[in-house]
Amino acid sequence: MATLAQAEETAATAPPSDAAYTMGERSGMQFVIISSGAATVTIYLHGSHVASWQHGGKELLFMSENAVYNGTKALRGGIPVCFPQFGDLGPCKAQHGFARNLPWTLVGVTATATTTTARFALCSVQPESEFPFPYHLTNEVTVSGAERTLAQELVVANPGTTQFSFTTALHTYFKVNALEATVGGLRGCKYLDSLDGRVEKVDLEEEVCFASEVDRIYMGVPRVVTVSDSSVNFDIGTTATLSDGIVWNPWIAKAASMKDYGDEEWRDHVCHEAGRAASGPVTLAPGEVWSGTQTITAHISS
Repeated sequence: MATLAQAEETAATAPPSDAAYTMGERSGMQFVIISSGAATVTIYLHGSHVASWQHGGKELLFMSENAVYNGTKALRGGIPVCFPQFGDLGPCKAQHGFARNLPWTLVGVTATATTTTARFALCSVQPESEFPFPYHLTNEVTVSGAERTLAQELVVANPGTTQFSFTTALHTYFKVNALEATVGGLRGCKYLDSLDGRVEKVDLEEEVCFASEVDRIYMGVPRVVTVSDSSVNFDIGTTATLSDGIVWNPWIAKAASMKDYGDEEWRDHVCHEAGRAASGPVTLAPGEVWSGTQTITAHISS
């Protein structure tokens, strides 16, 4: 694990004047757009939420038309940051914890010849909440137009005097045709089936296909998993610290029950969420730092 001093040094970086970024807002919610070559990424400060990744004008992430842009709840789609828990795997009453519902701080934007990186920090303490521990989060988002990659590193530091535990996920909504989409690389992996009382099962299929609702928490996934349809193939590389993967599509009935989601939008995405969930929580002693990185490479059909 990294040191707390290294995490604090990263968070102290200031945006340079020559970095490839612009600021904007929607309904009072601030966002930053970073660019690299033919690629652009939009990140809202609310939740440090990646809401768009485009390459050559093609959108690669799904955002719901019904997403709520007023700061009262997490945005629906893109890449929400789940902390201090994925789903209900933690102490919070709120699904996926609170990090995706709080305002983060943009602390740095840097650019190289082939990449642009934005860094965000969150260190708000909720002493009256179910997670009363001091914490320091950083979310580093890097886009490369040359490599057609989007990388995201989440860093969790414990600056307090008491250990704490957490689960987490980068809840990525891939913009694909769900009726033809597949998720590959999970054959032989154990998973908890959230549609069957979280009974543990083993995936024996070459690919996960979508012909009904799917909600699975895979454990010990390989370092590269794929999400594909006929127009794009995503290679999702992760560090070993993001040991799990969640595969989800709400399908017809659940889509109709979600207020911030269109009835037919289940057709437009599938989720593979890199995380640490069913394999058990991460426990950080005082001064310890954990990090997990997801790197997505997009192979776009001509």
